[in-house]
Amino acid sequence: EDIYFLSVNETHQLTTYDQALIWIDNGFGKPEIKAISGISSFDKTTPKISWLHSLAKHLQKNAETEQLQKIEPSMLPDALAKDNEDYLSAHTLYLPFTISGENLKGGFLFTRGKSWPDNEVKIIEEACKNYVYALSYFHRKPRKLFIKSLFKRAALILTALAALYILMQPTALSIIAPMEIKAHDPWIATSRCGF
Repeated sequence: EDIYFLSVNETHQLTTYDQALIWIDNGFGKPEIKAISGISSFDKTTPKISWLHSLAKHLQKNAETEQLQKIEPSMLPDALAKDNEDYLSAHTLYLPFTISGENLKGGFLFTRGKSWPDNEVKIIEEACKNYVYALSYFHRKPRKLFIKSLFKRAALILTALAALYILMQPTALSIIAPMEIKAHDPWIATSRCGF
């Protein structure tokens, strides 16, 4: 979460932009916006966020390479282009990425009113590559932990089932209680000693 926040907010120290955001694929082919510059939390049901999700889905689907691209409204389908002026500044940079080893896709979007000179484009590109490198570490770790915890859970369940099976097996019982033994038909035997 910190890397998401830093990537869209702290990059402002390297170059100026009106707005930045990052999204990561939720694992089912649908991009999920993780952070937007200038705000700590956002309502996913607002028209702007819904439009940004649609834009992210379109850009992710049509990204041919993982090179930084300049996005113009004319490159967008009509349904997205008509609202572009309301939600984004005129000049937009888009950098798609894949987290290595995880096949997890995502993208950075930086937008502002004035055009992007080549040196600032290069700065954004290098910064984003570093963010992706950091994200690749943190996105790999939870899955390994998840698999490890899955094995622990499976071992715990198997142990519980084995214990339950052993407890359900029939066993012979014995009872210890105080008792007195009496003969049913007693008789007394005597003996004589001859001295």
